[in-house]
Amino acid sequence: MASLKSTLITFGKLGLAGASICAIAGIMAVYQPDGTIQDSQADILDMSFIELSNSAKFASALDNLGHDEPQSFSINGNVVHFSVNYSRKHPRELMKDYQEEFVNQGLNKKAWTENNSFGTGDQMLLDGMTGGVVPTMKRGDEYYAMGGVVPANGADDEDGLLALGRSRDPDHRKVFKGHHFVEMFWDREKHRSTVTATWSDENFDYLKMVGAKGGDVDVDMEVPACPSCSRISRVRDLDPNRSYSSNVYSGTKNKRDLIGFYRKAMAKRGWVETESSSMFTKMRPFVEFQGDEASFMQFTKGGRFLTIVGYPDKTGNTVIHTVLGI
Repeated sequence: MASLKSTLITFGKLGLAGASICAIAGIMAVYQPDGTIQDSQADILDMSFIELSNSAKFASALDNLGHDEPQSFSINGNVVHFSVNYSRKHPRELMKDYQEEFVNQGLNKKAWTENNSFGTGDQMLLDGMTGGVVPTMKRGDEYYAMGGVVPANGADDEDGLLALGRSRDPDHRKVFKGHHFVEMFWDREKHRSTVTATWSDENFDYLKMVGAKGGDVDVDMEVPACPSCSRISRVRDLDPNRSYSSNVYSGTKNKRDLIGFYRKAMAKRGWVETESSSMFTKMRPFVEFQGDEASFMQFTKGGRFLTIVGYPDKTGNTVIHTVLGI
């Protein structure tokens, strides 16, 4: 069991870290400026899943629990899905409901609740590392999280995980091929829980989440990469009825040069800077405000909006974040 525990801890650090990255991306991509959630008609259960895959079981569980229609995004070439649910129940009660449904779907071998999970050992971790969804974090009485990963070799027991640890198969070096992650937030004022879920298909590549490499992501045909810049991430909505996308670049040139590049480049492509953006640029030299190290531009074209933000990072490079939407 000691050997298994060592293997599980290694897998856990890699796997749940990847899930956390996707959760952060989910918050950025799903929530709109007005605080609402985008509608979606994506049918995840019919979306290129193998029958009875862990991802399909997870999506089915969320549907049974009352989640909204999932949204699907490409993040650095990985397909990731997001969904939200609201309930008057406290996360403590909801965790029991979710865990029972995960058992019903065949994801978990048992229902892990607050009373039998937090701070416990190998069996719960084994469930979480073989396609299940187990409690991973609790902060006070207002935040609960659950997560789990699907091993690269599809292991569903201790022997399978140990075999994965010994495997020399190149496809197994990425350790896991899918993840599931659930967060529950309790709002004391509204007396309501918000539940967000993110999960991948079973071709997830964690290495792509630590930096987009050439060939990993599709080329953005509307917003060019800045000169001397490397792309850190790209998010693209997979719903053909929407046109949301974003890029994050890091470059060695100074912020003024890169912002100037985009002002000229987007004008040549028919984008018009909005009045508020132009006014902000004119007033900026005369106004001090928190975050004034960042530069901001917004363009419009055909009912769509493009926002570009540039700011220096701690290494001296310039970060450029582009967001395109309706």
